[in-house]
Amino acid sequence: MRADEEELHDALDFSRLSVSSGESLCIKSDECEDVTWKEFHERAKSLATMVSDRSTETESRVAIILKRSPAMMIAQNAAYSSGRTFTPIDPGWPKERIADILEQTRSEILIMDRGSPLQTELPSDFFKVIEVNTNGTVSEVDDSLLYAPVKPPEIMYVMFTSGSTGMPKGVEVRTEGVVNFLKWKKRVFKMSPNDVCLIKTPCTFDVSIGEMWLPLVSGSVSYVLADGKHLDMEAVANAIIVGKASVVHFVPSVLRLFLEYFKRKESSELSHLRLIQTSGEALKMEHRRLLSEILGEDLRLVNLYGPTEASIEVTWIDCLDVPEQNINNGFPIGLVADNVDIYIVDINDPTKRVEDGEKGEICIAGIQVARGYLNNEKLTKEKFIACPWGTNSRNMMYRTGDIGVYDSKNKWVEYHGRNDRQIKLGGVRIELGEIEHIIREQNKSSIHDIIVVFSENSLVGVIIHDSENKSTDGKEIGKLMSRKLRDNFPSSHIPTDWFC
Repeated sequence: MRADEEELHDALDFSRLSVSSGESLCIKSDECEDVTWKEFHERAKSLATMVSDRSTETESRVAIILKRSPAMMIAQNAAYSSGRTFTPIDPGWPKERIADILEQTRSEILIMDRGSPLQTELPSDFFKVIEVNTNGTVSEVDDSLLYAPVKPPEIMYVMFTSGSTGMPKGVEVRTEGVVNFLKWKKRVFKMSPNDVCLIKTPCTFDVSIGEMWLPLVSGSVSYVLADGKHLDMEAVANAIIVGKASVVHFVPSVLRLFLEYFKRKESSELSHLRLIQTSGEALKMEHRRLLSEILGEDLRLVNLYGPTEASIEVTWIDCLDVPEQNINNGFPIGLVADNVDIYIVDINDPTKRVEDGEKGEICIAGIQVARGYLNNEKLTKEKFIACPWGTNSRNMMYRTGDIGVYDSKNKWVEYHGRNDRQIKLGGVRIELGEIEHIIREQNKSSIHDIIVVFSENSLVGVIIHDSENKSTDGKEIGKLMSRKLRDNFPSSHIPTDWFC
């Protein structure tokens, strides 16, 4: 391996922790026995060996279709250790959406829960399945296979987000960007083996990557919440208390739900909690006030920002450092991460920077910028462009579509919405055009057009009929459309109200 490849390999090599930490705890979980550092390394190595044996070449892709469990962390590490790129897929997604993603990635290997019904429901003409138990073990271990370290993959994972053309788009995230992210976050948050990190974010939200890998590079303990419980505030609270979690992530709207739930409990039960991270939505002063009221003024609350196309997160701000009078449009998204550059540019001409204090499009450059979109050269060229400034190694920057302002006095960035029709709902990125495209394709003969809008924190479908169909009952056609959409989208993408 080259020197730069060795550096990446060393940064994410957990075998040293299995030696130094041995039988000490690596992962706790709601649903299976504890996993030690030694067991984590052995299971990941065993699975990596199977992946290498069953796929033709390094840099091929592995689809990880698992419920949240210790197995998910072990499988991601195994794919990386075998030199393969992994794609996290939610087994609860509609089969058609999963099949579309498998077709786009041409994944050779599928790592799935033992006994998953998806094994018989997905087209199987181009992939092989490896079954794992929830604790990350595999029953069919071939002892004749020997583990051989390989160079890290250039692309660590492909994360699929909503796409305006009706198809989800895959973001190719580089290993070096993720390593940079983990290094600066470990430093800024002073992560240590004394920490316990709650693992609860759905695997198709890129925050889950940081949630799972940060404790691994820090030697911290991970506590894995049971699958599907991330919006169950009683389950979340119990996991934090039982697991003695010290580091937790919330989307701001879910943080509010958690705090409202915790009003009924004793705050002393969370005395071990030292850090709450938020991202995915605007963090407001009301969130900070509510947290201070219920859990105390000294608990650290950090606001983070970053699109999938920039390796999870690229800015941060400690909310205790922001005077209340400076919060006009929610908390600032903050200070820039190590080896990352942020530019505020003219919305119509990204080669021109706007003056400090003026609104413009947020562009991101530096080591954390992704390679582009899988199999989509046109969109890649549109969103990933040459950077006229700075000295980043690839001289590329990503156009986020977010509107921001740079405050030169405080040296932070403020967020001011979008310049397109992309929205965030519960932290999930949704292109309204993707939903509209699918509805139009499914209902060409029965409707004239469809508009999906975001109103009062929910999706609303507005149906425009041909003149001869105006008498159609709006509620009935709304129910029909919702049923059809379930074949293509997770529930987060389906309008809750319909109007004709």
